[in-house]
Amino acid sequence: MQGKGFVKFLLIALTAVCVLQYIYMIPTYNVEKDAEAHAESLVSNLPEGSTERITKQRSYNAEYLDSMSSEEIFSIPLLKDFTYDELKQQNLALGLDLKGGMSVALQVNMRELISEMSGNIKDPTFIQALDNANVALKSSQSD
Repeated sequence: MQGKGFVKFLLIALTAVCVLQYIYMIPTYNVEKDAEAHAESLVSNLPEGSTERITKQRSYNAEYLDSMSSEEIFSIPLLKDFTYDELKQQNLALGLDLKGGMSVALQVNMRELISEMSGNIKDPTFIQALDNANVALKSSQSD
């Protein structure tokens, strides 16, 4: 099998890149965890779930991360020292699916669907029936 050495080289290179990305991620995660703990300790006297608590907690978290942005948090001996900002820029960006996702709800407008399926006829009896169905739909929980 030709190219065996090339495949091994690619495997080693890919493994090295993955390990390097993971090494960059750990110190930034630790700083962000410390920021959350610091913010939580500062707002612990405020009522749980209040908007003031959430706002202040986000503010304290951002202030902590801002204060750490120029601090050296990771060092590779004989090579380089990294600040929080440098490591954060090196991290892979996680998409919404990896950060907790998002939820989308789609709803069909039944009046528009029926009107389109009928060819948009302008019969007053048909329009009155659609209006009556809309009124009944607003006060009913069934299909």
